[in-house]
Amino acid sequence: MRKLSVWVLMAALALLTGAAEAVVTVERATAKSIGNCVGIEGCGADIVDRSGAIVATVETEQDGTTVTVSYDATPKYITKIFLVAKDTSSTEVYSSFEALAEPVQTAVLSFDVAGLSPGECLSFETFIEFQATGDDPTFNLNDLAGLALPDEVTMQVAYAGSSGNPSYFDTTVSNGGILDGTYDGWCVDTSRGITSGTPYTAKVYSSYESLPAGTVDFPLNLDLVNWIINQNYPGTASPGGFGTYTFSDVQRAIWALIDDTQSDLGLVDWDPNRVQEILAAAAAAGEGFLPQCGQTVAVILVPTNQDGLARQVIIAQVTLIDLPLGCNVQEESTQISFCCCLDSQTIELQKVWVGTAGETTLSITDAAGALVATAEALGQNASTGPKVVIPGTYYVNETAPGPGYEVMLECVDRQGMSLEIGDDNAVAVANGDAVICTFTNTAQVDPGCTYTQGYWKTHADSSKKQYDPTWNLIQPSGPSSPFFLSGQTYVQVMNANSRLGVYYILGQQYIAAVLNGLSGASVPAEVADAIAGATAFFGTNSPTQAAKLSPEARAYWIGVAGLLDSYNNGYEGVPHCE
Repeated sequence: MRKLSVWVLMAALALLTGAAEAVVTVERATAKSIGNCVGIEGCGADIVDRSGAIVATVETEQDGTTVTVSYDATPKYITKIFLVAKDTSSTEVYSSFEALAEPVQTAVLSFDVAGLSPGECLSFETFIEFQATGDDPTFNLNDLAGLALPDEVTMQVAYAGSSGNPSYFDTTVSNGGILDGTYDGWCVDTSRGITSGTPYTAKVYSSYESLPAGTVDFPLNLDLVNWIINQNYPGTASPGGFGTYTFSDVQRAIWALIDDTQSDLGLVDWDPNRVQEILAAAAAAGEGFLPQCGQTVAVILVPTNQDGLARQVIIAQVTLIDLPLGCNVQEESTQISFCCCLDSQTIELQKVWVGTAGETTLSITDAAGALVATAEALGQNASTGPKVVIPGTYYVNETAPGPGYEVMLECVDRQGMSLEIGDDNAVAVANGDAVICTFTNTAQVDPGCTYTQGYWKTHADSSKKQYDPTWNLIQPSGPSSPFFLSGQTYVQVMNANSRLGVYYILGQQYIAAVLNGLSGASVPAEVADAIAGATAFFGTNSPTQAAKLSPEARAYWIGVAGLLDSYNNGYEGVPHCE
């Protein structure tokens, strides 16, 4: 069958067949007052139309030094976004105007505020354009095959002439209604030529409908061609390092897919490596590709000259954004102003002395080792005061307060919850937090030292030189004082055979512990409780009564004696005397 001469035109057709003319309206929302700024976390505004209905929301947040502005027009589709942010001196911090490649329901813009002080207030002005009806702008195969296209158009081409051109041809279409205009174009058929500047009448087909036999050599590859022309390759860098893509690379790839004859005619600065990259990418991602709203679809033109002879097949890439061919929606624009203040995090280092105060220097440094704050604590409590910082890790330290101090560090957040303290006293300051770290230095009293019951037994005779006068503190008469209900003196109980029972086992450790306390040794709370319990026991039990204790009670008091023995031997936090 004889092959027809064909043109293929790329058209940005964003409306289903039979859709009504799109209406463009502009709605200006009442600007929100920017006099009362709020914190940036969750700051933003509802964008409303003149009726007061919410059409989109804008919200800001901060992560470190990055501010993110989020837009949500669900179920509508945003098509354009303008955003400008200024600081309190009206200096522009960030601005962006973006016509989105594809409509989206939600969008995010981010910028860095590392050069601004924490707490700095920003005024935002934003403008969005969106598809107001909320229709999902998607197309299926039937939609693309049934595009509302004219049956015939008049068209002519001009060859690119240089490698900087975005396409093989510049194609002008007339007498085609919605397709009238000048567009970028691509050649399909290498076996026939076409004369530059010559008008041709051409039949029009969608690349997704069934084409007349012989229109394209390999029509099954037109989905890959549609994918390629939507990637906008010319002028972008080859990922394989083969230079910058040219229109000639794209043209050669198109011929490889849909023409049975290859050619170099009209190509400028093409590279087989770049062509293979395009073909490989199309094979990986373009199978079954269906262009959507905001993209382009290949429309095939079959041109003939006045004698009716078929001419070359061309693909032209067309964008008809301004034509009434939206996605069956209205487009609205609205703007809003609002003001947010950056997160203002603080960190403060405090000093608390318990007991005798000493001298120390407090310091806060950042992750890079730079000093954030310092304060001297000379015999009194001190503080660096709250210091405004950016979120991150900080290190809190003090110079050594000297010997005899127990040092404790605690950091809490704004809610008073304890924070984890890392190596080198590292603490994390989060967005918007107010961290307070406190060094508490407690002066330690000399704990003294303890002696065993053997010492006190051998140092109880006042007639001997080694007598320890601590015995004199036992009332009323030192070693000769009566020992509770025993009918014996303190020294007699100390010298008794411990095999006589639990009364004497406990009594001897008790007397030693009491004497250690009287000698100036510290008495830990647990030991003091044991002494108090034993005092009550001896106040109500004689040796005879103690001998009649139950096995459970006997085991308990043996345990108390064991704790007192451990204390007397220097194992309960108070050292043993050398």
